[in-house]
Formats: sequence, C-alpha cells, structure tokens
Amino acid sequence: MKKVLSLLAAAALLLVASQSAKAQIYAGGSIGYSTTTLRPGDGSNSRSGSSFKFLPEVGYRINEKMAAGGSLGYMQGYAAFGSFNPNDLKGFMQMAMGIGADISGNDNRVTCFRFAPYFRYVLFNTRRVDLFVEASFALGLINMSQKVGGVWQDPEKFSVIEIAGRPGFSFNIDSHFSIVGHLGSIGFQNLKYDATDDSISRIGTDLDSSNILLGFEYHF
Repeated sequence: MKKVLSLLAAAALLLVASQSAKAQIYAGGSIGYSTTTLRPGDGSNSRSGSSFKFLPEVGYRINEKMAAGGSLGYMQGYAAFGSFNPNDLKGFMQMAMGIGADISGNDNRVTCFRFAPYFRYVLFNTRRVDLFVEASFALGLINMSQKVGGVWQDPEKFSVIEIAGRPGFSFNIDSHFSIVGHLGSIGFQNLKYDATDDSISRIGTDLDSSNILLGFEYHF
C-alpha cells in the first residue's frame, strides 16, 4: 500500500512539474497613435488633433493550449471609443466621428480608462504560429470634457461594458518574443450615460480588416 501511495505521489509531482515547466508569465500590450486633420473647402483655417492608446498587458500561460491575463490602459481621442460603434455604420460615418473626436483636442477631450481580463484557448499551433480565441470581459470609463473660458468643466461620464469572443493569432519570432493580432469581436456591448442612465446596447459581430489590433508579448 505504501508503495502504491508513493508511486501516486511521485506521479502527481511529475504532473505538477511538467505543467509548471510549460507555464509561463508574459507581458506585452498594444500602442497606437493617429493624427487627424480637417481642411475646410471654404479656405478657412484647418484643424487637427491626435488620438492614441496605451494598453499594457500581463498574462500567465497555463500550458500549450490555455492562458489567462488582462490589460489595463488608457486611450484618448477617437481610440477612447474602442470598437464600440452605436450607429453600426462604416466608412464615412466612422471617418466623421474620428475627425470630431480628434480635432477637438484643444477645447474638448475624450479619454477612457479600460480594464479587460481574458481567457485564451489555442485552436491550432505550430512552432511559429498560434491561432486562438479569447473570451474577455471589458470595463471602460469614458470622460468627455470641454474647456469654457480657459477652464475645463466637469466631464460627462460614460461607462462601457463588453463581453466578447475575439479570434486572434500569435507569430512567435523566438521562444520569448511574439507579435499578437486580434481581428474584431463577437459579443455584447453596452454604453451608458451615467448622468441619466440612458444606454445603448449592441449584440453582433465586428469582424473586418478595419478592426485589427496588433500588439506584442514577451515570455519570461
């Protein structure tokens, strides 16, 4: 009996050791920046502004197939809206919203703090490429501020909740460094105006080449 227990304990230790060998902490994230310029056709002065996002990320690779992690970051300008598009319009409407959010940098400001934990499962992998899906829950706090008479007024506040599945890929340059990409999302989004509790909800897909998010990961 003692030999059996000893063998079981040894097997359990080997299993834990093998999983620990595969487990890996990684860090990375996404950084984006864009500049928008509006040149009126009537010859009046042009206006410009910028939009950026900084989304650092940490995670834990449980084994070759599973990982869990999260990002906590800051976005400003059009990027603050993330993938939320309450009008479900593409093309010109998105361009107009982007210009409006970016050029207002002098007298208006749109910012967002975003927290997004996730669970990742690898569907297919080779030595260089991983194809995966992520289940994520994201919370965003958006502030829209306006400057009047040189003084910033109290911001209008919005909250965003997102529950989504995201397909993605990872290109492994070496054993430590990877380039990671996500292509849109499938799921539920809710945008609420905190002052009145008015809200907009959206259920659907946003999978297209205009909604690709690229980042990187470093595995320790």
